[in-house]
Amino acid sequence: MLTETNHKPVIQNIKISQNYRGLADIATWRNAIKAAENVANPRRVTLYDLYEEALLDGHLSAVIAKRMQAITNTPLHFIQGNKINEQITELISSENFIQLLEYILESKLWGHSLIELNISNQKLSTALIPRKHVLPIRGEIVTNQYDFAGFNYRQQPYCNYLLEVGDTKSLGLLMQCTQYVIFKRNCLSDWSSYAETFGTPLRVAKYEGFDETARKALENAMEAAGNAAYVILPKDAQIDFIQNNTQGSAILYDMLVDSLNKELSKIIVGQTMTSEAGGSLAQAKVHLEVEHDINTADKLFVAHILNDKLKPLLNTHGFNVTNGKFIFQEQEKIDLPTRLQMDLKLSERVKIDDEYFYKTYNIPKPIKNLTNGSSI
Repeated sequence: MLTETNHKPVIQNIKISQNYRGLADIATWRNAIKAAENVANPRRVTLYDLYEEALLDGHLSAVIAKRMQAITNTPLHFIQGNKINEQITELISSENFIQLLEYILESKLWGHSLIELNISNQKLSTALIPRKHVLPIRGEIVTNQYDFAGFNYRQQPYCNYLLEVGDTKSLGLLMQCTQYVIFKRNCLSDWSSYAETFGTPLRVAKYEGFDETARKALENAMEAAGNAAYVILPKDAQIDFIQNNTQGSAILYDMLVDSLNKELSKIIVGQTMTSEAGGSLAQAKVHLEVEHDINTADKLFVAHILNDKLKPLLNTHGFNVTNGKFIFQEQEKIDLPTRLQMDLKLSERVKIDDEYFYKTYNIPKPIKNLTNGSSI
């Protein structure tokens, strides 16, 4: 068993730098991938800055939260000797442990997560080592994000406090998502410019030729009337407007944004219909099954990390986890009409207590008559 008092948190030795929030295009994205895949000196700083920008997208952040909630909303137990271990269950129920589950699953988005565990008085707290300071292929943590060398976190004593998750070469699902967010952001910017240009009608004012006083009066009146574009012409002048099909152009922008959102949904949750409207009931069921398969795979992945990597660390720090196992408790999802049919058919063969029906279907109980004890 280790003594926690000798451990100085690794994250205290890291000097955090400001994220780069500049403009990005597909060339920026491709160059960032090349830098991350560089054989001699792989660097993910620029790519991870792009990931941070991509996560500002509302649709992407929503589908990621949807996938995360499938893990954090499922009850998790530590079973030991066919019984629930109360000590570990209390640990699991804490907010810090939920954060740990999110860090573990985030490794699929970013490619890698290095999580520092702080264990004191049988309590667990977690901190994510900033990803731009981690060199997964070399197994090193650098003080500054552009340092060429750091210390090996896979050696003692660091390996007793650090939980490593993910493939060291993987760049995560966000690598694919970022390109679509860049296209979407540029599309929305163009759409906004288009709406500003063609969404407000142009005002035309005419005055008698060579009447400078009238021209200035018209100009002052136009400026005072608002910010919409205007032109001031002599009465003898002519101006022609050649206008595009604004309705068709708006539909085109909308279709492009919708297509990009669908690509993001497919990457994160495997389909589109559980995050967007449309389609038939049969299609919705197929899409729901696809999402369920992804959620099941995520739970198996997280359980694997907890049992194979976290459990030995807990044992090192004095927790009794011998012969125990982390298990997600799957909840049966049956709609009420279907459940009612099942219960009624079952009640024909087996006596079911009335209390079950009151609780399951939220049926109010009859009020008892205090005088004779009968129900009314």
